[in-house]
Amino acid sequence: MRGKAAAPLLLILLTMFFVDLGWTQAQVAPQQLDISEVMVGLSPSTLEPASQGLPVYTVGDELWAASHLGSSLSASLSSPNFSSGTTLDPGAVALLHTFRDADIGGTWSLRLSSSNASRTVAVRFVKQNQSLLPVLTGHRFSNRGDLLLNYTMNAGSAYDIQACVLGEELPNTVQIPIPSAIGTGQLLLRGARVNATVAVQGQLSSSSTFWFELHHLYSYTVLNSSGLLERDVKVATSATLLLSQTGNPTRNASIRADAPMRIGRFSLRAFFRGSPGYSSYETSVLIPDSASWVWLRGCTSTKDIVSSAFSFDLPLGASTTEWPRTVYTMYRSSGVEGLSLEPVSVAPAVINVVAVPWREKMAAARIVVAPGSEIEELKILNGTIYLTASHYPLPLNISLAIGKEVFETQTLQVMQPYSIQELDVRAGRLDLVAR
Repeated sequence: MRGKAAAPLLLILLTMFFVDLGWTQAQVAPQQLDISEVMVGLSPSTLEPASQGLPVYTVGDELWAASHLGSSLSASLSSPNFSSGTTLDPGAVALLHTFRDADIGGTWSLRLSSSNASRTVAVRFVKQNQSLLPVLTGHRFSNRGDLLLNYTMNAGSAYDIQACVLGEELPNTVQIPIPSAIGTGQLLLRGARVNATVAVQGQLSSSSTFWFELHHLYSYTVLNSSGLLERDVKVATSATLLLSQTGNPTRNASIRADAPMRIGRFSLRAFFRGSPGYSSYETSVLIPDSASWVWLRGCTSTKDIVSSAFSFDLPLGASTTEWPRTVYTMYRSSGVEGLSLEPVSVAPAVINVVAVPWREKMAAARIVVAPGSEIEELKILNGTIYLTASHYPLPLNISLAIGKEVFETQTLQVMQPYSIQELDVRAGRLDLVAR
């Protein structure tokens, strides 16, 4: 009897043991962490739920995180040559990493763990090593005397490509129209990364406050996908200035950074608020370095690049400082902005052939320039000689003729490129008056 009673008891104990063991395993089985309550961003002010995607990071960017969960999280960031960990307490914001040149580009791992759940998300770190340089394939002069520059470019994986031709003086001053409701003229805004100078060039009919913001398109990863999406992120905000009807000296406006200010293109949004109401104005600036801005509307020419071959049609006006000197190429690759600077390898000069003492161009005369090995391109239009050369000073033998008869030959020394010179020719003038 004793043996028969012990068997059911042993069976009950074994059953309880296995039931308890299974329940314990279910308790400790890892669960997937709800990352909609975990915030990740480029700065404390740009945090967004990780479930909506993470920013694409580049050198100089900062990875910030915060948790809205009820308990602390362990956050571990790792790459092939880096590993770090920190604890995210509820409601606290923490800097997880500042990306450096020494870091390896590619996909990093961010593991988020609580006491009973975890989740690993990918962090994309891009080192913009692609140098997108346009190659000058040729140049000539148009029938208007404009300089035509022909380029080709291998875009590779780059997209959203723009090229901006600049003269000797960079357009560092942004011109912002004053709203007609408060005055006439414009504000002149000249900025660097930490402050900007603001000057009124015009007249205000009523007082107004003024401030501006800088916005940039940042790329974000899409969870469980290789795709990217772009979001407009406010990167910086200026201090607010009071513009009065009288006495508006040039003033400084400090700039507060809301996110890392990368190299690249930004939208500048200017705001005015006064008794007539509220108005805004938007323009584009390029930030090529920490020293200054380039106002993109101040470029000699700007072109959206949609094919491998493209050209610029550039007038050679009276101001030689505006003649083409450099080409900025702006683009995006792997979700990050890139920038290259290439000098224009063409050296133009202009010679106006002028009849004296009348100070008029000799448009009616036939002008002949003797060929020379140093002359690359030559165009003669309405008494003006347009040329490019491989070497300066450049001696030119110039003959002037009416019909087939040459009436004068001169030698002119073109001293330097990017110059406008005159060749004076003594000539009479016959005025016919019909009566």
